[in-house]
Amino acid sequence: MSVVAFVPDNDDFFRDPLAAARQAEVPFRLSHSQPSPNLASSWQLLCRAVHGRILSLSEFSGFDTLIRFVERHQRVFSEQPNNLPVQIREEVQVAMFGMLVFRQPGHARIGEYAQRCERIVDQHGYTYVRLTAANYLVLYHIWRGDLLAAEALRQRMAPLRMSTREPHALLISYSIDAMVRRLFLDFDACEAAVTAGLALAVESGVHVWDSHFHMQRAYLSLSRNNLRQAAAQLDDMRGSAPPTHHLDRAGYHFCRAWCCCAAGNMPEALSNARQAVQRARRAGAVFPIAVTRMGLAQLHLERGLPHLALWQMGRVGLTGRSMASIGVPFAQGLVRAHLALKFGLRRQAAVLLRSTLRLGREQQYLNFPWWRNDAMSELCALALEKNVEPDYVQRLIYARRLAPPRGLSPPGWRKPLRVRAADPLPLQLDGAPLLLPPEETTLLVALAEAEGAMPVMQAVNRLWPEGPADGMARLHGLVSGLRQRLGSEQMLRCDGETLSLDSGLVELDAVA
Repeated sequence: MSVVAFVPDNDDFFRDPLAAARQAEVPFRLSHSQPSPNLASSWQLLCRAVHGRILSLSEFSGFDTLIRFVERHQRVFSEQPNNLPVQIREEVQVAMFGMLVFRQPGHARIGEYAQRCERIVDQHGYTYVRLTAANYLVLYHIWRGDLLAAEALRQRMAPLRMSTREPHALLISYSIDAMVRRLFLDFDACEAAVTAGLALAVESGVHVWDSHFHMQRAYLSLSRNNLRQAAAQLDDMRGSAPPTHHLDRAGYHFCRAWCCCAAGNMPEALSNARQAVQRARRAGAVFPIAVTRMGLAQLHLERGLPHLALWQMGRVGLTGRSMASIGVPFAQGLVRAHLALKFGLRRQAAVLLRSTLRLGREQQYLNFPWWRNDAMSELCALALEKNVEPDYVQRLIYARRLAPPRGLSPPGWRKPLRVRAADPLPLQLDGAPLLLPPEETTLLVALAEAEGAMPVMQAVNRLWPEGPADGMARLHGLVSGLRQRLGSEQMLRCDGETLSLDSGLVELDAVA
C-alpha cells in the first residue's frame, strides 16, 4: 500500500501538485472534525498535502498544522505500530522531515527525523520514497552548510538512480545531482544532470522540476560571472515557474538581482532583491528567507549602506543559530570582513578572515549565494598578504576565475591561465598542463605573442591562411568553445574588432 502522492502513474497529482495539496489539506483545517490518526487514509492525505506543496514550492505556512497533527499522534507509530503498514509509516516520516526542513529547521527533533530518513534511503523499498527522502536530506545538509554530507549522500544515490526508470524518481535524482555538483563547481557534471533532467521532462511530460533545472544553469553562469548566459537562462527559468510557485519565483528574483548587480544595474537589482525576500516570505520557507535576506544585505553593502546590510545579516544570523548552521557564519564572516576592509580596518578584516576562511577550507566552500568577484578578490588579496589560508585562497582564485584588485599585485597570487608561447606545452590552467585542439592552442599562443591582443581579422588570417569565406563565423565558434573550456567569458574578450586576453586572469610570456 502506498501513499497517493507517491504513485508514479497518478497523473492528476503530478499534473497539478498544488491543487492536489490544497484539496488534501482541507480536512486538517477543520477544528471540529480532523482526520482519524488510526486510518491509513488520513496519513495518505497528509503525505499528499506535504509533497504537493514541496513539489510546487508554493506556501508552507500550512505545514504548522500538519506538523502539530503528526506530533499529537506520535503514539500511532510507537504504541500501535501494527495498525499502519510499514511503508505508510516510513512515508510519513519522510513527509514530516520535509515539513521540518522547509518550515521548522530549528525543530528540536529534526536531527532524529534526519536519521530516520538516512535509514530509509539505505533500505530496500519504493525508489521514489527513498529518493524523496534523499532530496530532503540534501536540502537539509546544504542549508546547514554541511556540503560534504550532501556530496556523500549524492554519491550514495548513484546506484539507486540506476535501479529505476520511473520518471518522477529520476527527475528528483537529476535535480539533486545538479545542485550538489554546482556547489562543488563541477560544471560539466552539473550541466550533464540539467540536460538529462530537462530531456526527461520533455519525454515524460512531467515539468515540475523545470524551473529548478534552469536555476542551476543560471547559478553556474553567475558563478563564473558569465552574465549574458545567466540572463538567457533566467528568461528560461521565468517562463517555467508558475506565479503560484512562490519559492521558484523567489529563486528567480534572487538570481536576477545578482545578475543585475554584477552588470551594474543597481535599481533593477534592488527591485529584484526585494521581490525575492517578499516571495520567500510568502512561501514561508525559513532558510530561503534567510538566503534572500543575505542577497539584499550584499546589495546594500554594494550601495554603500552598511547599516542596512548589517540589519539584514542580523536577521540571517538568527535563522542560522536556530538551525545550527555552519554555512551562515561563513557568509556573515565574509560580509563583516568586507565591510571592515571598506572602512580601512585591515587588521580587523584579517582577524575575521582567519576564522571564516578556515571554516571555508574545512567545508570546501567554493560556491555560495551572491558570489561577487570584486569583493572576493579584495578579501583574497588581503588573505594572501597576511598569509591566511593561502592554499584555500589560491583554490578560490582558480575555481572562481578571480582577477586581482585593480592596480594591485598581491604576493602569491597565481592567475588561472598561463601562456608560455615558446614552451613545448605552452598552456597551463589552474596550475596544471592544458591540452586543447590545435586551432585553440594556436590562437592563445598568437595572442600571447601579440602581448595579449590582436585585430579579429589578423586572428582569422593566422588560423586560416587560405582565407575561407566563413572565417569570421569559424572564429566566433572557436572563441565560444574556448570560453567554455576555459570556464570564463571574461578571460577571452571580443568586441567585434579586437580579440584580447584579460590581463587579470592570464599570465603571458611570449619569450622563451
